[in-house]
Amino acid sequence: MGGTIWTIGHSAHSGERLRALLGTVDAEVVVDVRSAPYSRIHPQHSRKAMEPALREAGIDYVFLGRELGGRPPEPELYDAEGHVRYDALSTTDRFLAGIDRVTALAADGVTVLLCAEEDPAGCHRRLLVGRVMAERGVTVRHIRGTGVVEGDESIGDQLSLFGGWRSVAPIPLPTSARAAP
Repeated sequence: MGGTIWTIGHSAHSGERLRALLGTVDAEVVVDVRSAPYSRIHPQHSRKAMEPALREAGIDYVFLGRELGGRPPEPELYDAEGHVRYDALSTTDRFLAGIDRVTALAADGVTVLLCAEEDPAGCHRRLLVGRVMAERGVTVRHIRGTGVVEGDESIGDQLSLFGGWRSVAPIPLPTSARAAP
């Protein structure tokens, strides 16, 4: 496939700062890969606020948190310790359809994956989505909060450090996936 996919974490940035950072790569579309696209602490990064603000800046917004989010609803995608099993998640039809959608968007313009964490080292946008994109021959680059853009290779081999194909920390199973009492 080839090409480049960019990633960014909204962190605690203002909406203006986030749009400026996206401007460093002339972003044309932002793909939100958060399972829950809202923030109580930083409401400017909630989907309701972000989508129109990005469109006003000439950047399309696509929500793919259901497909590419790091907190799936299925209990079988978690290990006994509560970590998301990225190996299992990465083979689901839903996830693969999301990857195909990102691939198509990236073929048409500069596409940036958005999640919350500024540092991509421990974020699913790198450890899961970026990893699968890289396996398909895509170059993965990260827009940092400082405005520096770094290649995935400069982050190092965090995959083995963070347990390979699972989430960095245990994640509570979503309420919708918990067994009823």
